[in-house]
Amino acid sequence: YHAKSPLATPRPLPPEIEAGVAPASLHNPVGAVESINDLATLRLRKPWQKTAPADYALPTEIWREVVSRRQRYAEVRAQLTGGQVTGIADFITLNLDIRQFFEDLIARCPEPRWLRHLWHALKELTVLDPTCGSGAFLFAGLNLLQPLYEGVLQRMEQLLRDAGLDVPVIAPTETRPEKAEKTFQRVLAQVNDPAKHPTRRYFVLKEIILRNLYGVDIMAEAVEICKLRLFLKLVAQVESDTAKPNLGVEPLPDVDFNVRAGNTLVGFATRQELEKISAEDFIWKQEIDHVLTAAEDADQLFDTFRKSQEDGDSVGQREVKGRLKTTLEDLRTRCDRALAEIYEPELSTKPKKFAAWQASHQPFHWYVEFYGIMSRGGFAVIIGNPPYVEANKVRGQYGIKGYATESAENLYAFVLERSNTLMRKGSKMGMIVPIGASSLAETASLRNCMTSNLQHLHAAHFAIRPAKLFNGVEQRLTIFLGECGKACAQAVNSTRYHQWKVDERDALFQLIQFTEAPSSHQGSEILKPGDPVIGGVLTKVNSVRNLTAESEITRLSGDTLYFHRTPGYWVRIMDFLPFFKSPSGDRSIHHIREIKFSNHTFSKAFGSIISSSLYFLWLFASGNCRNLTMGDVLKFPTGKVPMDIQKQLSLKFSELMKNFKENSFTSTRGDAQYQEFDWGASKHIIDEIDCVLAQHYGFTEEELDFIVNYDIKYRLGADAGVEED
Repeated sequence: YHAKSPLATPRPLPPEIEAGVAPASLHNPVGAVESINDLATLRLRKPWQKTAPADYALPTEIWREVVSRRQRYAEVRAQLTGGQVTGIADFITLNLDIRQFFEDLIARCPEPRWLRHLWHALKELTVLDPTCGSGAFLFAGLNLLQPLYEGVLQRMEQLLRDAGLDVPVIAPTETRPEKAEKTFQRVLAQVNDPAKHPTRRYFVLKEIILRNLYGVDIMAEAVEICKLRLFLKLVAQVESDTAKPNLGVEPLPDVDFNVRAGNTLVGFATRQELEKISAEDFIWKQEIDHVLTAAEDADQLFDTFRKSQEDGDSVGQREVKGRLKTTLEDLRTRCDRALAEIYEPELSTKPKKFAAWQASHQPFHWYVEFYGIMSRGGFAVIIGNPPYVEANKVRGQYGIKGYATESAENLYAFVLERSNTLMRKGSKMGMIVPIGASSLAETASLRNCMTSNLQHLHAAHFAIRPAKLFNGVEQRLTIFLGECGKACAQAVNSTRYHQWKVDERDALFQLIQFTEAPSSHQGSEILKPGDPVIGGVLTKVNSVRNLTAESEITRLSGDTLYFHRTPGYWVRIMDFLPFFKSPSGDRSIHHIREIKFSNHTFSKAFGSIISSSLYFLWLFASGNCRNLTMGDVLKFPTGKVPMDIQKQLSLKFSELMKNFKENSFTSTRGDAQYQEFDWGASKHIIDEIDCVLAQHYGFTEEELDFIVNYDIKYRLGADAGVEED
């Protein structure tokens, strides 16, 4: 319930806070309400805006957040005790600690055969970063897997002792053990033999690096840095012993075939792609048949090469590596020639031009380079942070072929599509991409690709103000999580758009809340509710199809509204142009858009609608959270607004404009003078606008409370607008 003891019995809430938890009118329809002060729920919850004391709260939390967190905890605990959590997807949806769960599972595993399955599953787990750079994500994967490996080994020892068996340092003579205990003895003998490994941790890290981690990057220098980071992690585990050769360090693992340089986006990814070449051109059939046969041989060499490293056979390791390098170089050249023909007929027969094409495109043929993994269907886990680079910036270097996401015009979209081809059924993917992937029209092809190939899709969304996920990266981001498999129109689980402060970083991911995203009436956008109540609000709004605003627009003379293209914490729409004066000209035209309406009453009513917290919530739940376009304004579903509602909204807009002017002031920047506004000073009028809109859309008091207080801590600041005791 708070940071120091999250599972402790909760302290009773102060009476003034408890009073707003479950008022009698909580789920009643709003009905005809004259004033927002008549709503019991909002009135009782007014103290929730205050900052909560540290013995109740996480850093920066206000009471509203404390109450929400307690309620969420109770809901999750009820689902756990009720047996409703049945799979990994449920763990993600409920934001449970999967790592801790598996550590506990391993530590308490009662059956030796189950533990043997866990050990084999760990050793067979293949984790790929397709644009690994210097290896930050692979390094994180190493740190994540390490305690799982160590936990299994510790449990092996405990189960052997419980069975009255020895924990050996020399492997038993039986090479094909039938019982799990024999497997444990063989594994532990390998681990505990000081002649083979300086420490257990060294063995574990080496095993993970050799068996679990794979990466590709177009920059050869980044690949070398990635390998070096992994090597240094190993060296750091060994205590220096000058009495031993190499200061007590066994030969470092060779990961040249785990982490490789090449272009993730260019090359044959699957067997089907290679066979398509041979099926369409008889001349290439023999060549591709040779490639497929030789790739299988290369994979056997790779297994031998890895085993020689595990056994410490440095002589055999060098000999096998030489043969493997020669084989792969021949296969790459053959695949490059076949691929070049797709780009340009007879390109492979022109040596200089072909060599230039190879150098610029740097093809990476996944099915050949990782034959063993790809022939079994693909990687088990794909993670990463692909480059956010517009496609036109690399077209001078290389081109891509056959991507369904080309309309997205960004490398990150192509990487996500390629990742789908590198996964087998049941594989998991986690990628960090710009937030536009969830909402922009041009990324619709990417969303279609993901929802067609991934099930249990989750999306978490993060702002860049007040704090950002990556310092120095000015990108609003979405983290996608999914499992390879047909989605069958399954809904996406999505968070809200997280605006957060630096002090909240430690608890940021622990507090993520996924909610099934309602369908968007506009297209394939992934909405960002983050709470079932907000999901209900979005469903009610998006169920309204009749866009009255479009029928009232005119290009002729009429009532003009001006809106600022960057919403920030407030959607700024006015019936007057803010004052701006500069010797260099009127800069405001670059930031202000205008819209004309033929109907005077509707014009002001529409101004109220766009000024509302409801519209602010809808915009950030459905848009790119960066700018406000004419399309964003006109797409908002107003429906057929009754005339009495229009008149109420029209009066409120006039009141709002008067308040804006009364709370404005002139600022100076350089030679320019311009009008600024205290937007928060007008919040009470905006709340009354939302009260009128609640009647129009049929919101409950609970829904209206969420709308009025949406992101209130960041829009107004903690404690703003709350009377002191």
